Amino acid sequence: LTKGSAQSKLHFLAVQPGNSPDKVVVHLVPQPRIKTEIPLNFEDYPVRPRGTQGVIVTKHAVKRVERLTKKTEEQPRLI
Repeated sequence: LTKGSAQSKLHFLAVQPGNSPDKVVVHLVPQPRIKTEIPLNFEDYPVRPRGTQGVIVTKHAVKRVERLTKKTEEQPRLI
């Protein structure tokens, strides 16, 4: 999955039955002047062949990746 370098990391991998793409929230390590959450909808990204490198979501350090379910999508996020 990676090119084999020591710093490569895979943060999220899922297999979905049928045509139901995931929605996730990428939580970043807090730093000044950056948002700490990036909502990501996999519907926006086309399926690519095996040889492609993939999509780089952010250059910043990722704290965790959280899958959104139907319940969490409907609830308002409190800050």
